[in-house]
Formats: sequence, C-alpha cells, structure tokens
Amino acid sequence: MVKSGPLSKISMTRRHVVIMALSTALIALSLLVPLLIHMTSASANTALVKRAPAVPNNVGISNDKLPRAANYDGGGFSYSAQALKSVGIQPGKTISYNGGMFTWPFIAPGKVDNFQAQGQTLHIPKALAQGANTLTFIGSATNGPSMGTATLTYTDKSTQTFSLGFSDWTLNAGHATPATGNGIVAMMTYRNGPHAREIVPTFVFAASVALQAGKTASSVTLPMTVNQGHLHVFTIGTRQSIVPTPTPPATPTPMPTVKPTPSPSPTPAPNSVAWPAFDGGGQRSGINTAETQITPANVGKLARIWQKGMPAVVDGAPVELPNVATAQGTKTLLFVTTKAGSLLAIDAATGTQVWRQDTSGPNFTTSSPALDPSGHFIYGYGLDGKVHKYDVGTGKEITDNTWPVTITHMPNVEKGSSPINVGNGFLYMPMAGYPGDGGHYEGHAVAVNLSTGAVTVFNALCANITHVLGPNDCADVQTAIWGRGGVVVDPVTGNVFVTTGNGPFRGDGRAFGDSVIELSPDLTKVIDSYTPTSFAQLQATDQDLGSAAPAMLPKQANSSTPYLMVQAGKDNTLRLLNRQNLSGRGGPNHTGGELQMVALPQGGDVVTHPLVWNDGAGMTWVFVANFNGFSAFKVVTDGAGHTTLQLAYHNGNSGSSPFMANGVLFVQGDGVLRAMNPTTGAVLWSSTQASAGGSIGGLHWQSPIVVNGHVYVPDNAGNLSAYALHP
Repeated sequence: MVKSGPLSKISMTRRHVVIMALSTALIALSLLVPLLIHMTSASANTALVKRAPAVPNNVGISNDKLPRAANYDGGGFSYSAQALKSVGIQPGKTISYNGGMFTWPFIAPGKVDNFQAQGQTLHIPKALAQGANTLTFIGSATNGPSMGTATLTYTDKSTQTFSLGFSDWTLNAGHATPATGNGIVAMMTYRNGPHAREIVPTFVFAASVALQAGKTASSVTLPMTVNQGHLHVFTIGTRQSIVPTPTPPATPTPMPTVKPTPSPSPTPAPNSVAWPAFDGGGQRSGINTAETQITPANVGKLARIWQKGMPAVVDGAPVELPNVATAQGTKTLLFVTTKAGSLLAIDAATGTQVWRQDTSGPNFTTSSPALDPSGHFIYGYGLDGKVHKYDVGTGKEITDNTWPVTITHMPNVEKGSSPINVGNGFLYMPMAGYPGDGGHYEGHAVAVNLSTGAVTVFNALCANITHVLGPNDCADVQTAIWGRGGVVVDPVTGNVFVTTGNGPFRGDGRAFGDSVIELSPDLTKVIDSYTPTSFAQLQATDQDLGSAAPAMLPKQANSSTPYLMVQAGKDNTLRLLNRQNLSGRGGPNHTGGELQMVALPQGGDVVTHPLVWNDGAGMTWVFVANFNGFSAFKVVTDGAGHTTLQLAYHNGNSGSSPFMANGVLFVQGDGVLRAMNPTTGAVLWSSTQASAGGSIGGLHWQSPIVVNGHVYVPDNAGNLSAYALHP
C-alpha cells in the first residue's frame, strides 16, 4: 500500500521534526531548508530534513533576469529557474522520476538551495525511512564528474559506507555520457551565465544506494571530499520495499525550446531541442548529448527523406531550431549560410525555403550562422564584412546602434572563414584571408557583448591596436584565424582560444603568427600563448598551425596536467597542450612547451575540427579526420601522472569535422556519410547503401548535424539532405 504523505517542519532551535498533514497545496516553508522526499510509485510523503548542524551552502538556481544572484560552479554559472520550470521543476512542486514522485526544494531563485558536499549530516525522519530499501539523491556535479564516500547510519547505530557520485551538470559541455548509476531527471537546453544565458544541454541527475535489508536509515553523511570538482545535492528520497528499484532511464526528457507553440509537423517532436551553432557552439564539442532517437542499434535504418538544391553551395554546417512561428505555421527550421552570402531558413520537414536574406560583397564565405541564446534571433556573416541579426521566424533584419556589426573594413581581402560562435554572453567572429593569401589582410577576432552591444577586438598582428584594422593601420600581414572551430570557449574558465595561420611571430606581444592564443572572454587581454619552435619553418612551407582550432579535453583524473587540449595543423601533427600553461613557461610570447607531438598515421593536413569524447568507461578519445583518412586516439595517464595520446585505430576513409550523437560517430566523406562505432571504427551505416535511399555530393568543409532523430548534411554539389529512421 501507498501511505498518505506527511509534511514535516524543522525546528532549528529544538532540533526536532514536527509532523503535519500534507494538503493538496504545499505549505510555504523556510527558504533555507530543502525537502526530503519519501518516494513511491504513486504518491510521495514529503518532509524536511532535520539538519544538525547542516544547512544549504550553495546558490545553484537563478532567475533569468538576475543571473548573478547564483553561482553554482564557482564561475558564475547556475541553473535557470525558467528552464527548470519548463521541464516541470518548480519550488515546492512535485516532479516524477522512474515512477516515483519527488518534491523540489521550496526555495526561491537566488537563495541557498543545495548542499555542496562537505561532510554534512542529513537526518531522515523515521516515519519516512520505515520499510524503505533505497535512498535516492537528486543533484549534479560541477567541474566533475565528482565522487566521494558517503555514510549511512541506521537506527541500530550501525553504518554503511558507499560511493556517491554525480555526472557533471553539462556532461562536461557535451564531452561525456552520464556516469554509471546516474539517471537523468531532467534536461534543459541552457543555463544562466554571469552575463547571459549559455546554450548548452544542462542536466539534473539521480543516484541511488540500496539500504541494508531489515534496517531503518536514520541519517546520511555526505562526502567530506570528492575526487574532483564539487558534488551538489538538492534533495533526497527513500523508496518503499514494496516498489521494485527501477533502472535509471537511458534517455533525457528535453526542454521545449523557446517559442513553444506545438508543431503540426509529425517530425521532429514538439519537445525537440535546438542545435545552436557549428559543433554546438561554446567549446565546439561536436557532441549532441540530448539525442535519444538514433542509437547504435537502429542507425542502420536511416534513410533519406529529402534532398534539395540550395541557391549556392553551403560550405559549413546547419543550425536547427524547433517550434518556430512562421507565416506558414509553426515549423522546425534549419539555418544555413551559402558561399554567396545568403542566410536561408529551411523547413526541416520538407527542405523548402521559408525565408532568405542576401548580402553582397566582392568575394565568398565559408562561415556558418549561430542562434542568439534567446532563440528569437539568428546571426549570419555577410559578404559585406558584417554580422547581421535576423528574426528567426520572419527573417526580418534587426538594425539598431549595434547591428549589423562590422567585422572587417576590407571584405575584398579579409574572409569570414570560420563559423560564428556564441558563448559567455558574447558573439565571436574571427577573420582570415582568401586562398592564396593575396592582399593586405590581418587575422583578428571580434566579440560583441550580447547584453550591452559593446564591441571589442583582438588583432593577431599589431595586437596593441584594439579596433578593427583598416588597410593602413598595420604594416604586418596574414596570421589568419580560419580553422573550422574559429573562436573556442574553455568550458572551465570561460576564456577563449584562437589559433592563427602563417604570419610573423616576434615574441613581443604584438605579432602572433602560427600561435595558439588564450584570451579573456571579451578578447581584451592576452592571457597565454603557444608558438611551436618550428614557427619559421611552418611559415616558409605554408603549413599553418591555424588550419584547425583547439579542441578541449575534459579534466583528466590523476594527471599532473588535468586540463588539456589538442591542436592540429597543416603539418600533419597533433599537439597535446596544457591549457593551464601553454608554453610551460608561464604567460604569453614564448615558444615550445607542447606535452606531446603525434604524427597522424593517415598523413595530410588537417582543415577540420577534431572531436573529443568520453566513453561510458571514462576513457577520453580524440578523433581527427582529413582528406587522407581518419584517426582515433585514446588519452592515457600513467602512474606518474603523465598524459599522452595513444593511437587506437585509423583508416583511409576521408572526412570532415566528426559529429557524435548517442554513441554513434558520424563522419562526412567525399560523396558519402558514414555512421561508425567510435571505439572500433566499424561502419554501422553508410549513405551509399541501398536502403539509405540515396547519397550526398562531394566534400569541402561541410559537416553534418544530428538532432531529434534526424541527420542534416550539406554537400559541395549544392545540396542539403535529410535522413531519418525508416520504420
């Protein structure tokens, strides 16, 4: 039987629990005390945890209008109260998980609302612990995953120690999968940052421990220390022995995106999630952690549902936004930028054009668009050297004191090569030169503060000048920022990285040719840099270091250099760098310092963006594709704490920037799209197989996206194609 639910109220002076009746409406409680839930398959008994002396010690949830009121991770980021509400999580409200019902802490946004584990003891009322066989924790980790030893104390004074762990709340910005034993309670598509929201899948997890048979739990003591990061608990609950312990769900329930008008189209589903920029934006992970429909088991059933010719070649990747109100009804839209400088909105269900905005200029672009964090606007680079802002549903251009933003005064010689990025509350757009390095150009990057409209600039040459250069402002030339990743955001510090191509390097802080540069989020401060000792040879032989952008690795446990990244280039070399000390000499303007240099076994230069992924066993993988083939490396740390890249496999299948979704690795090649097993390289599906219903055209820098059970892929023949699971 399911017992009716009592509600308990803590007395902080007498330290005892007073049981009160549960009404249909929850009673307002102390804002300092989260709830302890007794979870059953049909109803919930709710009570406050008696805390002696524990009190919540972290503010994890903020209102979208007051994001700085919370600081969940120490970097100013927090859960959005509005995003949580959109998936049914509100203060004092009941939420369901695995057939049970929980009540979320009755605490307002911006107030202390969770326990950052520091050895606190949470007392469990006997009435709720009686007959329970499982204790479940609801929370997540920051800068994790995090794990530590917790202790259960029973009423007979016996104890039970167990490992309590949570996955990182963004799954390390998409690099990881949920830790073993973690179930996904909810998933949101964004979190709040100190300046603006950041579009990144953000999770709440559940972790459970079995209680000893025949005993009644009295209290639980959270870990005093964890292996890394911080472990946070919002609420806990017990499960009655009459209810079997369920298996944690393998799939999240995604948050409805902005503009949540139900879509009349049968696919994608109304609760679809957005794909906001090339490789997801921010750190450019290239991993869709929210994909649940396509799996390794069913990917072989993919079949083409449409293929449409675009007005010009799309030499980048699409952006996707569901549930958009348009003049033709509510639709899921794809956004692409053509080489001719047009931004197109495409109906994802049919491939037909919904709206189009053209720009004019003397050359071409290989950039890709990016969504505004609000989901109401789309940004596109134009041939006029400006980034334009458009309404997602109508295509109407937004013009004001900020928009459009001038990225270059010299669009005839400076090229918008890389995709736009959005992160940290900023829009980022770098500049390069055109093939052949003709004309007087200087590589640079522009940041636009999306809250204030302020524009700031980093010039890779004449770096002492902080505005967009004109043709007569700097004598030096080149140092293009042209890699597919463009500007990459560090998910831990919020700093950004760019990598430059051939050009002068003098170590004077003003010329950064063939260098990786770490910058403050607004680009106004050079924090660190890496330049190979062979920079002169790279320049002499046209082997740009900056043919690719840096790829961030998740924190490596037991490593003496836990925060790493990889940098590929035209010299067929993959460099492992310590992103906390790029040159090993503390600060910018030095040469050397790489931890490892590895030649790619397939040979050839790299003009794609590497992909970094953590498998279910905790192993970090690095995947690199180019026109010669494909390589997979494991990231291994030895007993001395030295971390290196070790080749796992390689093949001769050419490819562009890889994409990962739900354990399936997608790589677009010349005339073919492949789905692979990431740990073996085995091909699970190919667009050239008969059941696929037709393949794709040739390849330059195009790459696919996988979202909401669909694969969307542009090609060098001017097509945009869509694949979905065939019944």
